[in-house]
Amino acid sequence: MQLQTICSHGDFVNRKLQITNNEITKDENLRKELGIICETYDKDLMDSFEIYVSDKQYPIFYSPDSIFNYIGEKDTICMLTHPRQWRTNFIINTIDNLKRIYEGFRW
Repeated sequence: MQLQTICSHGDFVNRKLQITNNEITKDENLRKELGIICETYDKDLMDSFEIYVSDKQYPIFYSPDSIFNYIGEKDTICMLTHPRQWRTNFIINTIDNLKRIYEGFRW
């Protein structure tokens, strides 16, 4: 099965070029050519949820509020989570950051 949905993620290059992380997915012709039917932050998709909650780094954990405050209160909840928080494991994050620095210099 061919990939049909995507989620744009930011990168240091986006910040250097001062463009949003989903700039390329705004091109409807490109999306059709690639068979992409949905990008995670498409307005129609985001509007289908009553509340969008994402994880944040300590000490906040959730934004705009704890997911637990919405369970039972909202019928449609979108919860964005990451496999690890951005600042929890110094060694792993440092290795990842060094790889990104290397990629940046190569770029």
